[in-house]
Amino acid sequence: MSNPSWKRLAHATALRAERALDAARSRLPARPTDLHIHPYIGHGNAESLVLRGRVLADPPPDPDAPDGHAVRRAWRTFRRFASREFPGVELTVSLDGVRATVVTDEEGYYEARLPATPGGVRRFGTASSAGHSVEVEAVVPDAATGSVLVVSDIDDTVLETGAQRAWDVARATIFGTYRTRSPVPAMAEFYRGLVRGPDGEMENTTFYVSSSPWNLYDFLVTFLEFRGLPRGPLFLRDLGIDKTRFIASGHGTHKRAAIDEILTMHAAHRALLVGDTGQRDPEIYAEVAREQPERIAAIYLRDVAGAERDAEVNEIGRELAGIGVPLVRSGSAVAFAEHALTLGLIAPDDVAAVARAVEAAPN
Repeated sequence: MSNPSWKRLAHATALRAERALDAARSRLPARPTDLHIHPYIGHGNAESLVLRGRVLADPPPDPDAPDGHAVRRAWRTFRRFASREFPGVELTVSLDGVRATVVTDEEGYYEARLPATPGGVRRFGTASSAGHSVEVEAVVPDAATGSVLVVSDIDDTVLETGAQRAWDVARATIFGTYRTRSPVPAMAEFYRGLVRGPDGEMENTTFYVSSSPWNLYDFLVTFLEFRGLPRGPLFLRDLGIDKTRFIASGHGTHKRAAIDEILTMHAAHRALLVGDTGQRDPEIYAEVAREQPERIAAIYLRDVAGAERDAEVNEIGRELAGIGVPLVRSGSAVAFAEHALTLGLIAPDDVAAVARAVEAAPN
């Protein structure tokens, strides 16, 4: 049997297994008190807002529970991935005095698009259903002239994962907590400087685009806050199996779609694309830059791969230089901060703060 045939068989088998598991879960008793709305940070402009989230039967694991034994940490991770979703739930999402009614899909996700009124960097509203109500948040970037959007990868860009080593990633995901996972040195200081801008008042916005699953949303938000990284919308990936593929969207497809949404929604802004050389960030970012070079202020790539990969990324950098998009590849946030200073995107004091943080980081 050809390889594509094996893939089709495996996909069909996995799809049947997931549907059987979902059916079994649906027969478990579910009361209105079991319903938990998990809102994700939304974003928008002066005209419209996008608010997403998920409805599950369980609350997220308590991030501040004692870390305890490895088995307890592994069980906490298992709960994140084994949560029971609520499809077909009708929600009312309200923000800026405008309401929208949405229904969760078969994986429990919802998406609300609302008109917006001008004013304010952050907006707050509610999502409610069956007597449950939670606060929702949307970021509306300030339209100051010269401001930028920071569009950042997560794994090996701001969170050390060793993504080149599959076992290291699995072990860190299963047994790690937001307190034990290591940040990439000085990226928090760098991003905070970019958010402040060169005059300390711009309040630029950071968007996090990652191939990590939505199941890790609460963990990642807590990690970012704990490590002092700017709060911002996350664009993660659904790992559910659908009728056409094992995972609802591939790595490159997901990242490209998220970046396109960000650039389209915030057409008045340029973007800094920040990632690493380990996977496909260079190729995905270059594709965006080729199509919209005027929208990309620079591409910053943390160097985590070997010499062969470095040569490939250097070639991409030479190509992009020809269309006016600088690409900086470095193992240190200092190089990124110094380049951002030449673009007028960060203050000298913040560049110095990045350098101090690199010097103070453990070897």
